[in-house]
Amino acid sequence: MPSKRTRRDCGRSVRLAAIAAALSLSACSLAPHYQKPATPPVQHFVEAGDWMPARPADAASRGIWWQTFARSS
Repeated sequence: MPSKRTRRDCGRSVRLAAIAAALSLSACSLAPHYQKPATPPVQHFVEAGDWMPARPADAASRGIWWQTFARSS
C-alpha cells in the first residue's frame, strides 16, 4: 500500500529543494576573471629625496645605559 504524502511532507521537500538550489547557485562566481595589469618594465631606479647609504655606528660609544643589557662589546 503506497504511503500517503501529507501537505507537511511536500512542504519539506520544496524547502529542501529550494535550499539545495540556493547552495548550488551560491557556488557560482559572477566576478570577472582576474587579468594581471600591464606595467612597463623599469630600465633604472632613481632614489627620491636626500638618500644616502647607511653608515653603521657599531664602534660608537653607547653610554652607561648600554651596560644594563650585559652586552660584551
